[in-house]
Amino acid sequence: LIPKGLIPLEKLFDQNDLFKAPRLQANEEEVENCNLGDSVVPKIVKISKFLSADMKTKYVEMMKRFIDVFAWSYADLKQYD
Repeated sequence: LIPKGLIPLEKLFDQNDLFKAPRLQANEEEVENCNLGDSVVPKIVKISKFLSADMKTKYVEMMKRFIDVFAWSYADLKQYD
């Protein structure tokens, strides 16, 4: 008998004792692509379709200000030999 509010460990860990983290992923119907870059070098991020126009504008402005955090490519990563 498990006390109320506790979860059995078997539900949290797999057979190799690795944590089974839930995958959070939005449905494609709930998000839209937003290009933070330009037509030559697009930087695509996904944002919710349920945002108001005002909130969408604020988020896009913030993401453009901090584009190196929100939209990057593998070419942007430093390479070490």
